[in-house]
Formats: sequence, structure tokens, C-alpha cells
Amino acid sequence: MRTFFLQYITLCLLLCNSIAVVYPQDATVKKMLKQANGYFDAYAYEQAIPIYRDILLRDNLFEVKLKLAEAYRFINDYDKAEYWYRQIIAQLPADQPVHKLNFARVLQSNGNCGEAKKWFVEYGRSDALGTELAKGCDMVEQLNEHAYDYEVWLLPLNTKYAEFAPVLFNDGILFSSNRQDIMKGKPAKGKKDAANQYLDLYYSKRQPGNAYTPPQALKGGVNSQFNDGPMSVCTFPDTTAIFTRNAFFNGKKQRSETGALLLSLYTAKYLPDGKWTNVGKFKYNNVEDELDNTRTYSMTHPSISDDGQTLYFVSDMEGGFGGTDIYLCTRLDSTWSRPVNLGPQVNTAGNELFPYIHADGTLYFASNGHPGLGGLDIFYTNYGRKTWIEPVNMGAPFNSNRDDFGLALSPDKQWGYFTSNRPGGFGSDDIYFFSSLPAEDAAGQDAKESVAFQQPAITNTLLNEALGMNKIRFKPGDWNLTSDAGKELDKLVNYMNDWPEIRVEIGAHTDARGNDFANMEISIKRAEAVREYLMLKGISPARVMTKGYGEQQLLNHCANGVECPDELHQQNDRIEVKVIFIQGVAGLSVPQQTEMPAEQPAQPENQPVLVAPVAVPELEESVLPPQGATYSYKVFIGPYKNVDNDTYYTFAELNTAIDLQYTPEGMMIVLGPYASIAESEEFEKLAKERGAKKTRITVYSGSEPSSMTVKQLKKMGVK
Repeated sequence: MRTFFLQYITLCLLLCNSIAVVYPQDATVKKMLKQANGYFDAYAYEQAIPIYRDILLRDNLFEVKLKLAEAYRFINDYDKAEYWYRQIIAQLPADQPVHKLNFARVLQSNGNCGEAKKWFVEYGRSDALGTELAKGCDMVEQLNEHAYDYEVWLLPLNTKYAEFAPVLFNDGILFSSNRQDIMKGKPAKGKKDAANQYLDLYYSKRQPGNAYTPPQALKGGVNSQFNDGPMSVCTFPDTTAIFTRNAFFNGKKQRSETGALLLSLYTAKYLPDGKWTNVGKFKYNNVEDELDNTRTYSMTHPSISDDGQTLYFVSDMEGGFGGTDIYLCTRLDSTWSRPVNLGPQVNTAGNELFPYIHADGTLYFASNGHPGLGGLDIFYTNYGRKTWIEPVNMGAPFNSNRDDFGLALSPDKQWGYFTSNRPGGFGSDDIYFFSSLPAEDAAGQDAKESVAFQQPAITNTLLNEALGMNKIRFKPGDWNLTSDAGKELDKLVNYMNDWPEIRVEIGAHTDARGNDFANMEISIKRAEAVREYLMLKGISPARVMTKGYGEQQLLNHCANGVECPDELHQQNDRIEVKVIFIQGVAGLSVPQQTEMPAEQPAQPENQPVLVAPVAVPELEESVLPPQGATYSYKVFIGPYKNVDNDTYYTFAELNTAIDLQYTPEGMMIVLGPYASIAESEEFEKLAKERGAKKTRITVYSGSEPSSMTVKQLKKMGVK
């Protein structure tokens, strides 16, 4: 999932950290690289990634691998980012240590804090920030101590796009989003690519039972053609807002020295009829107009105090301590003072973002420069006699190993909202509601009766620990499930039916034999195969995430080039299931049985212990697809080293949808999609009649390849 606004503001800075370029000799590769780099520099990473992948089929360039690692990191696809960082981390030039820091951040976000600490320390040899961040890996247990003190809900108004930075307003919330126009089924404004869609400001009113009215775009002049939001509101002496918008001067967008679009602060007033009006640019000391034509920094993320006298905001202006810092201005009659940096107690060499000033004077903010659980964490601080006191990490459930930010609290601090892109959400950034539990519930056993789970012989285990399962075996290089695997997965189905509050990650691992990239692809398909099976058994797809690790997390020393017996390699070839989210319970615990079922054989060393119900029905020889399940089918022809025009048009003349797809094996000609197996088989037959030597039919579920095969679906009666 992508943290939309964090990416927008921080990437303006990252353009200055160039990646060393090794120019290719091949003219075609040069052209492809120029195109991919153009997308990359324009933040269009989804468009750049497939071109970089295609380049690697032609030329094994270090620069391209590094760009892939960075691109996947920017879109928060940390699994793939970790894979590509591992391909280049040992060959990093000495003058580019920042990529060690980025690799460490990715590892921490992937839950691998042990290895992350190693790379934080390594980066700390050149920058004290690395040494500081390494402390976070020693604080995990401490930061999870109060995880059960709160209940947490994922708001129903979230979508697959970004919803973030909530603000309490009129018995509901204001928030920012790049969502589509839900009623019209298309982006509300700006680019057609919703992943890069501009932000608007929305309002939703809270209803009884934790329900919310359908979000409505704010009326009046606060939503423009480009980015609008986040917003902060002050109701004294009248209702006034300060919000973020793309910076303009004389009708033209303002850009930094690197070409990035700048952001600025604007003001607006709220009218009784629900409209926002009198929109104008925020000015401090009446000099902002004079600076507009030369300003090279952004001002964003406003938070105004309840009395309207102090404004906190974020900027990358010169003189700061790191990437983005928090500043404050105080009201001076009809204008505002010059910005004052909050100083090194708050601001770090990293990024400080999304300040929120509570009515009691406590300042909350997000940072990736103070020690934490990973990504952005939420901190709080207060102003002492002469300076801000050392910030305190809020810990779980507010923070996770992903990005957590955008806090808003009730006056008594008993409930509120925050934003996170942690696993288990609806899409990009999501808004969560939380409320504190009574002291007797938060203290211990009584909490389990009110908010946790009730079942005999239950204890707690840490979130993200592997649930034990007997070995799920695959044939070498294969990802099709066997009947024995189905019996084992039925236990997981029963377990998830017993605990509908949980969501799981299916992690597939391979041993180190074979090609690294091929092993990664195999592991991804194996994880998807398990997910498909769970879906066929009625488990909601929203409750199951998949992750292919390839050979990245071996249980023993049997890495590339190490001779090991088959038994040791088999230990590494495994499926792990982890609980990653508990709906309605803010904690890092999940129910497990305390005793291993009696009929299970003893597990070899390094193998987890089974934790699943004992009574499990036998796997049926034939199962029916879930009600409403739909599949499509594509015919793949190839692979080819290159597809010339004659070959392409040989199959294009079949008058069917045709495309080219690049794979590790080479280029593939793809026909379809088709709505039925019969239709796809007919076009496969026609392709063979036109000289296709190698063909296969791939089943698709939605837009993604399914682990189901045509043979399996035919056994289920699908035609």
C-alpha cells in the first residue's frame, strides 16, 4: 500500500540524491532506460517498473536494479523492494551509503528488525541517524506494552485509494483523499491514473454504531483542480481553516530547484450553509507575496491551536535539521510571525510530518527520524520552560512497522482517529478509529472477556509469529497443491472460521537451490495457491495476504553454493502462516491452543508446532468454486527471444485481443482474455494451427493470475 502524501512531500527531497549511472551500450536499452528514468523522475513508478524489468532481460545493469529497489520502496511494495536491494547491497559504491539506510527501513517494515538493526548500525558509520534508528529495534517489546489498552476499528468509509489526516469537525471528520468519484465510477478530477490522482477534501458525519455517512467533497472553493489537503480547523472566534494546496504564482505552478511541485498553505472561512469561502494564500509577517516568485520550499500539514493563536506546519525550507521539519507561527493581530523551527528535540535528520496540537498543549507528530517500530511513528511532546521535552513514542496500537500518522484526539483523549498503511486495510492509507478501554479491561484477564477471544486452553502469542502447521509439500519448481496439502489447509480454514476477527499472511519460502529470481516467482505462486484454496473453502480474500520470500529467509546455513543434504534444504522449503491483523482488537496478540493436537507427529528442529483445531474433515475429492467466483482465461504463446512483426501478425490475424508480455523466460504473445475455458481452448487450437509450438492457458481471477489450473476447474465442473 502507498502512503500517498508522505511520498509526495519527501520525494521533492530525494531527487537531490542521484543514483550513479552506468550507461548501456545497446541503443534499444538506452532508449528504454531514458523512458523509464523519465517516469521515475516524474514519480510514476508503476509505469517505470515494468520497463526496468524489461531492460534487465537485455542488460544486467546495477543502476536498473537499484532503481527497481527504490521504485518498489516508494510505492510501499516492501517485499519486492527487499528482493532488489539484496541484489545490489553488496556492490553499493562507497559514496552512496544512503541506500543502506533505505534497505534497513525496508527490512524493518517487513518485520525483520534483527537484520535491519545491522544495516542501521552500518549506515551509522557515516551518519548518526543510523545509530539512532537502530535503537528502535531494541524497543519493540517496550512499545507493545499498552497494545491492549485500546480498541481499534477500520473506518467503513475507507476505499482502495488513500484516506488520511482526519480532523474532528461538526460531529464527524474532515479528511483528505485521492479517491474516485464513487457515484460516477471515475476519478473526481485530474489524472485518469488513480494511483497518481490529485487530493480533495471530504466530510463524513459519524452515526450511531460506529457508522458514517457517505463522504462528500467539501463545498465552496477549497477543492481545486489540483491537490487540496490536509486541513486544520479553528472555531474561535469563527470557523476558519488552514489547508494545503499546490503553490501558484501569477497562475503558474511553483517548482523547486529540482523541478518538484511546491506546496503552500491557504486559508478559508466556513459559512452556515456548509460552504467554504474567502480562500486566500496564508501570509506570515505580510511578506509571503514578496517571496512567492523566488520561494523554493514547501509549506504543508497545518495544525492550528484551538484559540487560533499558534500555527504548526511542516516545511523543507533552508536551515532545518533534516528532510522536513516542524515550524510554528504565532498570530500578530492581522498577520502571523515568521516561522520558528521547533529545534533538535523535535526535528531530526529524518522527516517530521503531520503535527497535531491538542487543546491541552500536547504536540503530536509523525517521524521516521526518532527510534520506533518502523516507517513513520506517532510521537508526542510538550513545551517545557525553554524548550520542547524529549518526544515519546506512542507505541502500539497507534504505531506499527509501517507508516502511522495523522492523529486526531477527542478533548478528553479517550477516543480519536489516526492514519496507517499497515496490513489489513482497504487500500493505500486508511483511517482508523480508536477508543480507550476501561482500566480493568486494559489491565489483564478481564480484557479477554470483553474484547478478545473466548475458547478453552487459549494463550497469547505475538502478532507476526508463525502459526504452526505440518509441512505443506510441493514438487520441485511446482506450485500446485496436493491432496495432503489440502488436508492440512483445511485445519487453517477451521481455525479462521473459529476466529473471524483475524487476517493472515501466507508466506511461501523456497530453499536456495536453483535461480534466485525463479525461486522468488515460485514462492509467490505457491502463496497464491494457498490463498486460492482458502477462498474456495469460503474464506474472504480480504482476510488473506500473500508474500513470496523466495530464498531470503533460510532457517539454516544452506545458502547459495553451500553443499547440504536434501533434508536440510527441505527445512527451508516451507509455507508459514502469520496473523497480521485482529479486527476490533488493538494488540499484538492472537489466540493459540496451548497444546499440540495428539495425532500430530513430532516436528523436526526449526519446524513450528501445529496450532489448529484437531477435528478436521477430510478434503473432498471435488469442491465447488465459491458462489460468485468468476475466472477468465488467456492463451500464452512462447517464450520467444524476440517477437518480430511477422510472428506477431501471424496471431493478430486471428482477430482476437493480443498483447506482448515479458517474463524471465523471454517474450510471450498473449491472446485473450476469454470468458470460458472452451473459448480459450479454441483459440489455443487455432494458434497451434498457425505454428505455435509452445502454448498454455492461464487462469485469471480478476486482473491477477490465479493458482487454479484449467484441469482443476474442469474437475469442479467449470467449462
